[in-house]
Amino acid sequence: MLQEIPELDAKGLRRFALIFALIIVGVFGVIIPIISGSGFLWIPWLIGGQFIGFGLLAPPTVRAFLRAWVG
Repeated sequence: MLQEIPELDAKGLRRFALIFALIIVGVFGVIIPIISGSGFLWIPWLIGGQFIGFGLLAPPTVRAFLRAWVG
């Protein structure tokens, strides 16, 4: 049984972008380096920053990531 992905307005897409960025940075930029003992990884921070930027400046651009994440 497939459920339809809801269409979000700009506010919902901004919220998704911020949450997605926090997950990327939290998991790949903080938790995994602490567990593995590796040094600072800047790539997750860069990706998270880019995602926040796109989410704040052009929310419709993150719709494809929302569809991939949910569906």
